[in-house]
Amino acid sequence: MNDLHTLFSFTDADLAANRAGRLSDSQRERLTRLGHDERVAIQANRLTLPVMIALGIAYFVLVPPLGDRLGPLICIVIVLALGVFGLVSFAWQRLLLTILRRRPPTSLEDAPVTSRSGILTVEDDGEHRHLLLDGVELQTDVDAVEDERLWRLEPGQRYILYSFAGRVIAVESM
Repeated sequence: MNDLHTLFSFTDADLAANRAGRLSDSQRERLTRLGHDERVAIQANRLTLPVMIALGIAYFVLVPPLGDRLGPLICIVIVLALGVFGLVSFAWQRLLLTILRRRPPTSLEDAPVTSRSGILTVEDDGEHRHLLLDGVELQTDVDAVEDERLWRLEPGQRYILYSFAGRVIAVESM
């Protein structure tokens, strides 16, 4: 059980609250912070896209006309331009993340913690692996938002998975 505590970052107090159908204060704080960080990253990505487009346009306006004059040296200019493109994009996104993280996170709604129990199995259809709990799919190995921690659980064992807003927050072995 201690391995599950470590893998899913929960305490006995968290588990007791989850069994009662609610989040513990520490889980609420951690999930609020995690949700805030995810929203900030999405906003920063959206605001970075126009900068990347502007840099792409600048590249095609400035670099190709230099091709004839520079000859083989154009290869160095292309590498430098791509390096500047990557550096500016990275710096812009880091700046946005720093600014946006200063906003206070919004607190979580008072949704209940849900639980599912069953025997964990892994099925392989030859193309993808599927993680199932009592025959109901939890996820596949190609899901866009994959919880890698679930794949580290022992197949053939009975588990109770506690979830909040679609995110597994605690697991206990039965």
